[in-house]
Amino acid sequence: LLTYDVLVDIAGPARPELADKQTVSATGLAWSVRTLAEVLGEGHEARKHNDLAPGEIIAKIHLPPPTAGDRTAYFRAISRAQAEWPLIEASVRLASAGARIAVGAVAGIPLRLPQVEAALDAGEPVEKAIARAGEGAMPLRGNGYKLTLLPAVLRTALEMAS
Repeated sequence: LLTYDVLVDIAGPARPELADKQTVSATGLAWSVRTLAEVLGEGHEARKHNDLAPGEIIAKIHLPPPTAGDRTAYFRAISRAQAEWPLIEASVRLASAGARIAVGAVAGIPLRLPQVEAALDAGEPVEKAIARAGEGAMPLRGNGYKLTLLPAVLRTALEMAS
């Protein structure tokens, strides 16, 4: 979802700071439409889970239709000996508006890779863009191996989307 301009309907108690974005029903339930980035962040903050207030829920997700020329791919590395869930995963969207890349299973939440997106948008070679993927990473004990998997997973996803 981080690779698209997703909108979400939020239901819950009224929040004064969102008065310009909320509609309050006769029962006092407030509804607002926010971008996924407003609710979950841009995917750059590994420790930020969401911006929902107590009592708020995501009631609906609006996924826009793909635009002409969009190329997308999803790839994951797994270890069947351990489990079916991914060791690391990448979602790639190459659109006329620019590249969007998100990775999962590397932090508590999926993360966008803006440094890789910017490099691809600037026309840098794929290998040079991929090399930026781990910039600023601070792996936890026991999961540093994911940084070694990241380039191959990104390369595969980008090749699939090309």
